[in-house]
Amino acid sequence: MTNPTITYSVVAPENEAVNLGKIFAKNGKIQMHAGSVVNKGTLNANSVHKDKSGEIILSAKEGLANIDGTVTLNNANFKAGSLTITGKEVVLNSGAKVELTGKQGGTVYIGGDERGEGKIQLAEKTEIWCSGRDLNSHDLWSLPPQDSVSTNSTTRALIFMLILFYCGMSLFLFSFAGAACCC
Repeated sequence: MTNPTITYSVVAPENEAVNLGKIFAKNGKIQMHAGSVVNKGTLNANSVHKDKSGEIILSAKEGLANIDGTVTLNNANFKAGSLTITGKEVVLNSGAKVELTGKQGGTVYIGGDERGEGKIQLAEKTEIWCSGRDLNSHDLWSLPPQDSVSTNSTTRALIFMLILFYCGMSLFLFSFAGAACCC
């Protein structure tokens, strides 16, 4: 498809949006909204423009946003893009791969925004399953004091309220609401 104004919608049964395949929106936007959202496939909104980045929104307003596939928002000429994953409960499984690289970095919100006071739905529980090999030495993990974090012995992370990942020229902003577990 070369026409950016074409929209395609699929309604899944029982208020659930499921991606098991590959969805590509070059220079565009991918949105999945339902009671529950599952991504076990590939979502790709890469861009090459100097003034436009891709955007992916996965919103499970009433239930679980379960991410076990690949989510990619890259742009070597501009900002990497924007990823928002929200729901009553948000889980990034160990098989999930989230990649945002760009000249000016990108933004990722998982389970809420920086302060939990914005327009992004605040999750009651957020889990990210990973190991120390998935984290680089520049990672900063953050949570408010009333929340909990579990890590294994290989995870070297600092605990506060927001996560910043620096990978070369990329900046990743992860925000958490509720408990997070990194195992």
